[in-house]
Amino acid sequence: MNSEIFNLIYSSKESFSSDLEAAISYARKAVDISRKSKLKEELAESLITLVHALSEKGNIDKVDDYLYEAIRILETIENSNILLKAYSALGTVYLKTGELDNALTAFKTSLDLSLKIDELDEKTKTLLGIGSVLALKKSYDDALNYSNLALEASRKSGDINSELKSLNNIGFIYNCLNRLDKAEESLNQCILLCNTRGYDNVLVTALDELGVICKKKGNGEKAEENWKKAIEFDTKRGESFYSIAPLLNLADYYFSIKKLEESKNYLQRARKLCIRTNSKLDLISIYELESKINEARGQYKEALKFYKKMHKLDKEIGDQDSVRELKEREYKIIQESKERLVALGHVGRAITETLDMETMVCNINKYAKEIFNFNIIGIAQYREEKREIAYEFFMEDGAIIPKFYSDVDNVSNLAGWVIRNKKSIVIQDTEKEVFKYVVCQEKIANRWGATGKMPRSILYNPLIVADKIIGIFTIQSYSINSFSADDIESFKILSSYVAIGFNNALQSRKIKDQNKELLKLSITDSLTGLKNRRSFFDDLNLCWNWSFRTRAPLSVILLDLDHFKEINDTYGHPAGDYCLIEIAKILRRAIRRESDEVARLGGEEFGIFLGGTDNDGANTVAESILSEIRDFDFNFIGMDFKITASIGIKTVFPAIEHKIDIGEVISDADKALYEAKRSGRNCVVNFF
Repeated sequence: MNSEIFNLIYSSKESFSSDLEAAISYARKAVDISRKSKLKEELAESLITLVHALSEKGNIDKVDDYLYEAIRILETIENSNILLKAYSALGTVYLKTGELDNALTAFKTSLDLSLKIDELDEKTKTLLGIGSVLALKKSYDDALNYSNLALEASRKSGDINSELKSLNNIGFIYNCLNRLDKAEESLNQCILLCNTRGYDNVLVTALDELGVICKKKGNGEKAEENWKKAIEFDTKRGESFYSIAPLLNLADYYFSIKKLEESKNYLQRARKLCIRTNSKLDLISIYELESKINEARGQYKEALKFYKKMHKLDKEIGDQDSVRELKEREYKIIQESKERLVALGHVGRAITETLDMETMVCNINKYAKEIFNFNIIGIAQYREEKREIAYEFFMEDGAIIPKFYSDVDNVSNLAGWVIRNKKSIVIQDTEKEVFKYVVCQEKIANRWGATGKMPRSILYNPLIVADKIIGIFTIQSYSINSFSADDIESFKILSSYVAIGFNNALQSRKIKDQNKELLKLSITDSLTGLKNRRSFFDDLNLCWNWSFRTRAPLSVILLDLDHFKEINDTYGHPAGDYCLIEIAKILRRAIRRESDEVARLGGEEFGIFLGGTDNDGANTVAESILSEIRDFDFNFIGMDFKITASIGIKTVFPAIEHKIDIGEVISDADKALYEAKRSGRNCVVNFF
C-alpha cells in the first residue's frame, strides 16, 4: 500500500476514540489521494475507513454511496481481505440505522469471507457485530455466545477496541437477562480499561449501560450521574451517535420522577441527534416518550400526533405491523373502553416481549381468558410453499391438542377460507352462518377436538405482517352469540399483537436454526467436514482436563500425507481436494468413540486425539489408518493414483506428568512426525 495513504488511514483509526473530526479529515484525504492516483485497493480501504469514521460520528445518511463504491471496486479486483471489511462496515451501518436483518446478512457475509481466508482481526469485529444484532433481536443466549467468542478472539489478537466493545456487549446482554451483578462486573472491567487506554467511544456506551443497571437497582441518582458522565465524555470527542442512548435514558428517568420539563429538554437534544445521525429506531423511542409526556399533560392531540409519527417511521424501516400502529388504534377508542384497552396493552407487551414460541402462546392463552369467554383457542402458521396450516397451539376445554396440520385448499375448512380470502370470520351461530364459508357443515372443531362438542360462536382472524399472511388466530365458544361488538373489535387488536409476537417467534426460531448452522460452520473445515484447527485445540483442552481428573492416558496423533504436492501438480487441485475428502472418510472410520476426535489442521495435515488410550492403543489405530490409506485406490474422473502418509504419536498421562502441557505434547508429536518423514515416510514413529 502507498505509504502516505497508509499513514492517513492509520491516523484516522487512531483518532476514532478521541477526535472524530480529525478521523474524518484523515480518511477524506486518503480517499482524495487514492482517487487522484487511481489506486483501487487503497481507494477501497480509504472509503471503508471514512465510512467507519462517519458512522462513528453518526453521519449515517452519507455513507451508503461510499460503501457500495468500495464493494464494487473490491468485487472487480477480488480482494477478499478488504471486501470482508466492507461487509463488516455495512453491517455496522445497518445496525446503527436499526435495519437488523440487513445487518445480520452483512455481518454473516463478512464472517464467511473471514473464515475462508482465516482473517482473525476482522472475524473478531464480525462476531461482535452478530452478537450485537442478536442482542437487539432479544436472542440473548446466541448473542452471549457470539460476544464471548468475540472477546476470546480479541484477546488473542490484541485488539483492545474489540475487547472493550465485547465486554460492553456482554454487560448489555446480562442486563437484559436481569443478571445485574454479572452485567456490572463486565461493564466495570470495560470502564477500567477505557480509562487506562483512552477509548472514550466505548466508555460512553459502558457508562450508559451502567446507568441503566443502577436505575434497575433503585439508585436513580447514581444512574443520572453515569448518564451525564457518558454525555460529557462524548461531547468532548465531538457529540456523536453514542450520546443518544444516555440522553434518552435521562429523559425517561426524569419522566418517571415527573420532571416533565427536564425530560422534554433531553428528548429534544436526543431528537436532533437522531435526525442528524438517521437513527430511526431511537427516534421511534423518542416519539413514544413524547407521546407519554403529552398524555401526562392531558394533551391528547399532541400524543396522537407522535403515535402517528411512530407508525410512519415504522413503515419506513420495514418494521412489520408494529406495536406502535396498535397504540394508535388504542388511542382512538380509549375513551370508549379504557379498562379493556389497558388490559390489551398488558397482553400486547406480554406477547411481544418474548421470542420463545412456547412462552408466547402460553401468554396469549392466559391473557385472552381475562378478556374473552371461550372454550377453544388456536394459533396456526400458514406454510405457503406446502399450502398447509400447521397448528402451533390448539386447546379445547383446557386440553392441549397435539400439533396437527390441515389443507388450506380444503373447502370445508374455516381456517383455509380465512387464508384464501385474507379476511376475518365472525360466526354467532354455526348452524345458521357456517354455510357462508364452507361447502358442507362438518363438525368444525371436534374433527381434532377432545370433547366432541360443536362450537356455536367462532372468531377467526388472519395474522398479517407486511401485507403477508403468516397464520391464523381463533377463539370459539359452545354458546350462541358469545362475542359482543367490543369482543370482536378487541379480538382484531389482539390478533395484531399476536401477529407481531408470532412472527417474531417464528423469525427467532429461524435465526436460532441459522445460528446453529453458522456456529457449526465456524468450527468445521469446509472441504472435508472435519473439525477445524481451532475446534481441535479447544476440544483437546477439554479432553486434557478430563484425562487429568480421571488419571487416564491421552494420545495425540499427527498425520501428514506424503508427497501430496505431486498429486496437485500432476492431477490438478480438484483431484487433491478429492484425495483430502477420501482421507477424511478413512480417518472418521478409524475414530469410533465420543472421547476421540479427528480434525484437519491445515493443508494435508490432520490431527487425532484419543482420550483414555495408551501408546499401544494409539499405535494400533495409527497402523490401521496407515494401512487403509496405503491400500486405498484413489480414482478421480478416470485418473488413478495412490498415496501414503506419515504419522507421529505422543502419549501422555496428564495427572502424572505435571510438568508437560498441551503445547509440548503437540510439539513432541510433531517431532515424531518429522522423524517419520526423515525415516522414509509411510511409517509410524512414537515420541518417548
